[in-house]
Amino acid sequence: MELTDHLRAIRKYWWITVLTLLATIGAAVYLTQRATPVYESTVTFYVAASTDTGTALQADEFAQRRINSYVGVLRSDLLAEQIAGRPGIDLEPPGVRSRISAAVDPETIILTTTVTDTDPERGLRIAEEVAESFGPLVARLDSTEAASGARVSLTVISGPSLNPDPVSPRPTLNLGVAALAGLALGVALSIARQMLDRSIRSADDLKAATGLPTLALIGAEPRARRSSPGGLLVDDASPGSPRAEAYRQLRTNLTFSAVTNRMQVVVVTSAVAGDGKTTTACNLAITLAESGRTVLLVEADMRRPMVAEHLGIEGGAGLTNILAGQVRAEEVIQTWGTDGLHVLTAGTLPPNPSELLGSDAMHKLVGELRDEFEVIVLDTPPVLPVTDASVVATHADSVVLVVRHARTEREQALAAVEALSAVGAPLAGAILNSVPVKLLGAGGYGSYASLEPRRGRRRRRHRGASASAARAAVQRPAADEVVPVVADPEPVAAAPGAGTSDEPAAASGPEAVASTEGTTARTPGPADARPDAGLDAGLDPGLDPGLDGPAPAAAGAAVDDGARHAPGGRAAETSDASAAGAPPSERHPAPPVGEPVPHER
Repeated sequence: MELTDHLRAIRKYWWITVLTLLATIGAAVYLTQRATPVYESTVTFYVAASTDTGTALQADEFAQRRINSYVGVLRSDLLAEQIAGRPGIDLEPPGVRSRISAAVDPETIILTTTVTDTDPERGLRIAEEVAESFGPLVARLDSTEAASGARVSLTVISGPSLNPDPVSPRPTLNLGVAALAGLALGVALSIARQMLDRSIRSADDLKAATGLPTLALIGAEPRARRSSPGGLLVDDASPGSPRAEAYRQLRTNLTFSAVTNRMQVVVVTSAVAGDGKTTTACNLAITLAESGRTVLLVEADMRRPMVAEHLGIEGGAGLTNILAGQVRAEEVIQTWGTDGLHVLTAGTLPPNPSELLGSDAMHKLVGELRDEFEVIVLDTPPVLPVTDASVVATHADSVVLVVRHARTEREQALAAVEALSAVGAPLAGAILNSVPVKLLGAGGYGSYASLEPRRGRRRRRHRGASASAARAAVQRPAADEVVPVVADPEPVAAAPGAGTSDEPAAASGPEAVASTEGTTARTPGPADARPDAGLDAGLDPGLDPGLDGPAPAAAGAAVDDGARHAPGGRAAETSDASAAGAPPSERHPAPPVGEPVPHER
């Protein structure tokens, strides 16, 4: 395992680290409270030596050699026997010896004796007896050297003294050590748990365990969506979601990785229950239908059928009733959605599913369905608990194995592949289902799919008042609307020979369409090819429609554009009325620029 794997294990099993840390700290607190306080008493000796003929340096060297042996004397039974039993010391010699310790500073000739005891008064009495008895004992032991002129003297320079604070336990130190130990132990347990985990957690694990190509990585859905009816389906409500794109990727990869020359009958199964095979089968069928194919989803799981519940359809008569000869296929096949998806549910649960699925009737039914549908998706039971999937797989052109992230073990996936291979099933690949979103990469497809709509919304927000006026001024009538033609209140004198004509009036602008006697229809231009031609006609063609531009065109242009769409040649009739000399009061006044043209029903 690499460092990233260790960090992932610590992050995944953080609760192990936390529990271990709390356990060690709790144990430290408990033991600290239960521990008996220990007190310390000390006495310090100065060791001096002298010789009759030697120098001071020789005397110090002699004292240094002797002082190391005095440490052993302090912890000997000889001194303990002298102290044991004295007033205030109710201990045997071994008990006294175990409470006495000594230390020597290597750079000096100072000997420090420490007495530790749970009873501070008794510890102090032992230290006093050591200070009183140790000097005479050393003098008696060194009687031989004293006869030769070498003398050693012990002088008490400090103590005996009692430290009023207990030296043990130390709560702060104990808690700190426990925290570090618990943290280290928790991290080690988390990494060990990850190393011992046999579940499949990546495409590499899936490939290593099964030897199959990974057709898709399907992200996990939130718990609230998983618990709602139909919450795991890919529908029009989330066409650009990462899960929808993952199932489209599955559709594409499955199409190009078909084991046989065709991919008409696809079996979707899993190693064990709960891996998400039914959800995968439903969504695969939905995405295949979205591509324009006629698709039939067959629920071949007669032990725990869930397709009807997922799709929200009737789950009465179905496949079992067809195989039993009770109904015909066209009588029980249901239509779901608007993309050409048909569904055949399991029907009545039989006592012998494997026998029905392996019968001649099933073989004949699959052949008949091949002639009617372009793609048939069969949802089967898991491979390992029962043999139904292996039986149905013999009818398939491609078999897809669904494996659930961090749940399906490698041995289970391998056993499923071996069981399917034993019957000659055409294994196309495997799917890793319920992968945590944070492991799928940065954002998935959702951010990419929603990029363009957000850009469009930003541009619309930047449009100015002129664009809003253009929207209000140019309104396209419906097919059943009659648009009154509006003429100028004060007609302009026409040139000789001018009259009502289908040709556009000569003008300097593209929207000049008014005449002296009436209003003529404008010749359709390139802008009319789009549904929003009326809007773009009122904007400056030299500017981006998404940006602020000049005010929209005159109302007459919009009127003529609407008159051109009016049924029954309304523009010509109005023009004739104007030519006949209709008074201006009977004609509609031209609306101000920026106001919508009134429509009549």
